[in-house]
Amino acid sequence: MQLGSAAAALLLAFGLADNINIIRRQNEQNRLKALEAAQENERLIRNKKIELEVMVDERTQDLTLSNEELSHTLQELRETQAQLVSQEKMASLGQLTAGIAHEINNPINFVTSNVKPIRRDIDDVFEILDDFLKIENSEDYKTKIKAIQDKIERYELTYIRDEIYQLLEGIAEGAKRTAEIVRGLKVFSRAEEQDVKSVDLLEGLESTLTLLNNTTKNAVQIERDFENIPRVECYAGKINQVFMNLLSNAVFAVKQKHGEGNGGMVKVAAKNAGEYVEFRIEDNGSGISQDKIKDIFNPFFTTKDPGEGTGLGLSISQSIIAKHNGEIEVWSEPDQGTAFTVKIPIKMQSDEFQKLS
Repeated sequence: MQLGSAAAALLLAFGLADNINIIRRQNEQNRLKALEAAQENERLIRNKKIELEVMVDERTQDLTLSNEELSHTLQELRETQAQLVSQEKMASLGQLTAGIAHEINNPINFVTSNVKPIRRDIDDVFEILDDFLKIENSEDYKTKIKAIQDKIERYELTYIRDEIYQLLEGIAEGAKRTAEIVRGLKVFSRAEEQDVKSVDLLEGLESTLTLLNNTTKNAVQIERDFENIPRVECYAGKINQVFMNLLSNAVFAVKQKHGEGNGGMVKVAAKNAGEYVEFRIEDNGSGISQDKIKDIFNPFFTTKDPGEGTGLGLSISQSIIAKHNGEIEVWSEPDQGTAFTVKIPIKMQSDEFQKLS
C-alpha cells in the first residue's frame, strides 16, 4: 500500500506538472496572440492616424481656400452694398433735381423779372433828381420847378415809390427762398460729415420737407406736430436719407390715390420718448396689402410700377436705423394709408455704434 500510494502520488505529480506545462504553453500562446493583436492594432492606429492627418491637411487646405473665397465674396458684397447705398441716395437726389431746379427757378425768375421795372423806376426818379440838380439860379427857378412838377405828375412819383418798395420786397423774398432751398440741400446731404455728431434732427427733417416742396405743393398737405426734442448723436446725413425715403414714399402713395387734387395729406410728428426720439410719418394714400407688407424691407422689393422705384429705399432705411441701435415699424391698410414709426437713441456709446459704410 505504501508503494501504491507513492506511485499514485508520483503519477499525480507528473499529471499536475504536465497540466502546468500545458497551461503555461497556452498562456504563452495567448500572450503572443495578444502581443500580435496589440502590434496589429498599433499598426492600424498608426495607418489610420496617417490617413486622418492626410484628410485633415486636405480639409484644412479646402477650408483655407473656401475661407479666402468667402472673404473675397464678403468684400465684394460690402463694396456692392456701399455702392447700392450711394446709388440709392443719388437716385433720391436725382428725383429731386428737377423739382429743386424748378423751386430755385421760381424765385430767381421773380428776382430777374423785378430788376427791369425797378431799374425803370429808378431811372425816372434819377431823371427828376437830375432836373433838380440842373437848377443853377433863381431866374429860371419857377419855370424849372413847374416842369419838374409836371414830370412828377406824369411819372406818378408816389406810385413809383410804392412800386419800388414792393419790387424790393419781392426780390428779398426770392433771395430768401433761394437761400432756404440751398441751405436745405446742404443740411440734407451733409456729405462732408464722416463722424457721429450731436445734431438737431428737426432741422434735417425740415430741410427734407423743403426739398420735397415742389412735389407736395398744390397736391399734398403737410401737417407738422413737432415737440421740442433733444439733440441726437448720429450720422445726420444717413438719418436724413431715411427721412427722404419715407417722405418720398408717402407723397407717392398719396398722389397714387388722390392724384393732383385735394384730400392728400402727410402727417409728420416728432416727440421725446425717454431715451429715444420718435418720428412718425403717416399718409392717407393707397396703403399696402398685408401679404406684401412683410416684404417691404427686403432688398429690391417694391410696390411701385417698374421703373418708378429701385426697391432699396426701405431696405437701406431699416439698415441705417438698425446700425444706430434704433427701431422702425410700419402699419398699413389698403386704401387707408401707411404709417412708419422710427425710434432713434438720443445717446449712443461709441463702442456700440457700428460705422456705416
